[in-house]
Amino acid sequence: MYGLYSYPWGIQSSHRQPETPIYTVHSIIPVYLGGQPGTERVVVYTSSNTGLKSKVEIQRYDIAQRKWIVEYSKEAVGIPYFTVTTGYWELMKKNIVVLSYSEGSGGFLTYTVVGRNGNALSELVNREGIFQGGVWLDGARLVESEGLRYKVWVRPNRRLTLEPFKVPSIPGAETITFSISNSGKVNIRQTRYSVPVGSVVQLIRTDLNPITERVLFSYTPIFQYIPHRNAFKITGQGSVQITIIPSGYDWDQSVDLTVEAK
Repeated sequence: MYGLYSYPWGIQSSHRQPETPIYTVHSIIPVYLGGQPGTERVVVYTSSNTGLKSKVEIQRYDIAQRKWIVEYSKEAVGIPYFTVTTGYWELMKKNIVVLSYSEGSGGFLTYTVVGRNGNALSELVNREGIFQGGVWLDGARLVESEGLRYKVWVRPNRRLTLEPFKVPSIPGAETITFSISNSGKVNIRQTRYSVPVGSVVQLIRTDLNPITERVLFSYTPIFQYIPHRNAFKITGQGSVQITIIPSGYDWDQSVDLTVEAK
């Protein structure tokens, strides 16, 4: 019988206790975090009975017990599943797993970096609420983005912190540079561009002001996005419409660009 409280006259509360999630496996990703090769993995779960809820586990295979042991576990509400990135982080001299997810129309990013310290796994970094956020390993550097601005993790005086990171320019690309002032004004040299079919177009924001931005695209040609470089390749004739919106929602100061491919 459900009910949080029992009343003396025998009437019980109609509030039901939260339903226990029933998780099903979404994906299994082999990883290497410093243990014996082939004995570590990430298992991503999604809930089949409680709406949007997910869980992720980092597991190690115990050869003596002949079974997988959970070394680390994390849950999140409001997302179907975690995104997993894994690789070597030069700054910390170790292999890591980055567990991330984004929420809402603002693409607010939350991520956790997990690595092995000795025999135990620990959280090296925790970040949340990053507007239009992204996180990835660029080579062996851990990079975070907020819209078109990038930061890289550094460790001065053995303390982890973020500092601005310049996006590498793509050789031969049509580069569109712009800045946003502290008042939210978008400063850009021109708003119309003409490029040959097959061109790569790269957007680069040059300022370090705290104003965020959101960029929207609409297009008629075939459009190939180039991740982590704010760039795209146009593979057919037509035009790409780009809208830069300061603060993510300040339409009054937004700027429209047109890139036509011939």
